[in-house]
Amino acid sequence: MKRGILLLIILLLVPFVSATIYTDSQFNSKYNLGDYVLLSGNLIESQDTQGLLNILLSCGNETQQLAVKSINIKTEESASFSYKLPITGNLIGDCKFLIVLKDINNNLIEQSETSSFEITKELTGNFDISSNEFQLGDKLTINGNIKNLNSKNINGAAIIYIKKDGINYVVDTVDIQGGSFIYNTKLSSIPAGSYTIDINVIDSNGNTNLFENSLSFDLYDELIISAKLDKDSYKPGDVLTLTGNVHKKTGPNVPNTKIEIQFENEIYNNDVKEGQYSFTSVLSKTIKSYYHNITLIVSDSDGNKGTNEINFEIIPIPTKLEAVFDKEGYIPEDNINIKINLYDQANDILSRNAHVKITDVDNKVVYEQDKLTTESVDYQLPQFAIPGDWKLDVESEGLKASTKISVESIEILSVNVVGQSLVIKNMGNDLFNDKVDIDSDGIIKSESVRLKPGEETSIELYKLFDDGTHTINVLGKSFVVSIVDPRNIVDKGIDGLGSITGYYAVKKYGTPVGIGYLILITAVLIVILTIITQIAFKFNMKKKPDHVKRKFDNFMDSKVKMPVKQEKKYDFKFGRADEHDLKDFRKRMMDKIDAERRNSFKLPDEKKDGKNNGGPFSMFG
Repeated sequence: MKRGILLLIILLLVPFVSATIYTDSQFNSKYNLGDYVLLSGNLIESQDTQGLLNILLSCGNETQQLAVKSINIKTEESASFSYKLPITGNLIGDCKFLIVLKDINNNLIEQSETSSFEITKELTGNFDISSNEFQLGDKLTINGNIKNLNSKNINGAAIIYIKKDGINYVVDTVDIQGGSFIYNTKLSSIPAGSYTIDINVIDSNGNTNLFENSLSFDLYDELIISAKLDKDSYKPGDVLTLTGNVHKKTGPNVPNTKIEIQFENEIYNNDVKEGQYSFTSVLSKTIKSYYHNITLIVSDSDGNKGTNEINFEIIPIPTKLEAVFDKEGYIPEDNINIKINLYDQANDILSRNAHVKITDVDNKVVYEQDKLTTESVDYQLPQFAIPGDWKLDVESEGLKASTKISVESIEILSVNVVGQSLVIKNMGNDLFNDKVDIDSDGIIKSESVRLKPGEETSIELYKLFDDGTHTINVLGKSFVVSIVDPRNIVDKGIDGLGSITGYYAVKKYGTPVGIGYLILITAVLIVILTIITQIAFKFNMKKKPDHVKRKFDNFMDSKVKMPVKQEKKYDFKFGRADEHDLKDFRKRMMDKIDAERRNSFKLPDEKKDGKNNGGPFSMFG
């Protein structure tokens, strides 16, 4: 009824049109390949018409014939048409249907077109992934559901692309049945990192769609190794026990595999069972002190790997203490450099406190201090260090070491001239007891010198050489000295006497040169005093009255018969001196001796008055 009314309205509105084509189809905005489109309408002619009705699909500049129908219509009659048209072929894009009526001679009678619609290969889909994190060896599962644009499930195939950094590492296919698929794969032998998944879907009608970056996940190849030691520090020779487990970064323990343990330049392989492992080792007694590393390495057949490092401490045990000197022997004023070495069980040097003591030949402590064993000990020998074996004692960590320090004997004399005196000083570190040759223009005088270290003595050159200018050569040095003897004849005589008796040596060197000299000096003095006493007694008896002389003579005759002493004449000649000169010299010498003798028995206050009361032998008066 409605259709008839529509035709009537059309006829009334276009009475002059020979033929009119009408369509009443409602189109979707989009169609997929393989879809069907219902096209229906009416054809009205103003005259009898016989020809062909063509249905064409026009997309852009291309057309495709879909159907053709023979038409035979009487004037003012209408003919209807209805087609279920398949969307096939390769025409896609913005499309429309063309309805063309031609006569039997292929002349165009009428043409009409429908509203436009889009033909596309686009499909819709949604996807799920079993996890966003995987470990090498894990199974990845993708669930997909694919429909066309009319929400119809499709049949076809899906191509799975698993890629990282633009590189496809996995390409695989899965069938789509009833619009869904399930894809499973084991992730192995590919690098760890972040991955994305592209899914390209193709249905049986040729529709296709690339779902780019539709899914993503992170892939790990890291195995986590935990390790624990039974204690933090060990002594050499202790037993070390290590335990731990191995699990994936994603959580679960690894199945059975092997773990490599690198320890003290050795490699050990232990089993990992259900993620657990253990290791035991006896430490060497000569293992190095302080920190050591244990490296743990594990891998599996899927490409997962892991490393870990754990350390422990070895407590050092001091085993040896020694002192190393910079040289073998030393001389006075040398600097002694000593390196104290404390060794542990591995023969490595330790830094610890050490007590250092140095004693000399007389066992006197000359240096005592606490030092680190890694520090040098420096000690300078004194100028007059006693020669011989000194001693170094070191103590550290319960260990002791004693070492001799050899101090050599050196003989050094310094010589100088002060006025007319030759000053000789012992600059060595040992007693000097020898003769020193003093050369003056070829005349050599040998003087005995006995000096302790640091002592000095003076030799008056005027006692050795005549007055005048002399070139003195002694101990490799030369001095020009003007010699003038300041002594009078008596002093010269006394000095000459002293040189015979040894008195000069005692006076000059301060100490006797030996017990023999003491005995000799004592005997000579006794003889001299005896002679002087006899001469003085006889001299005093001459001044006594005759009866005193006779009384004394009788007394002496009764006691002892004295032998008659023949007076001997001395015929010494000193230059031009005659007998009178000799008597005068003897008298002056006796007066000098008598005065010195008398003064030696006076008290200090008596010596100061300078008076001569009764002569040198007044005790016999």
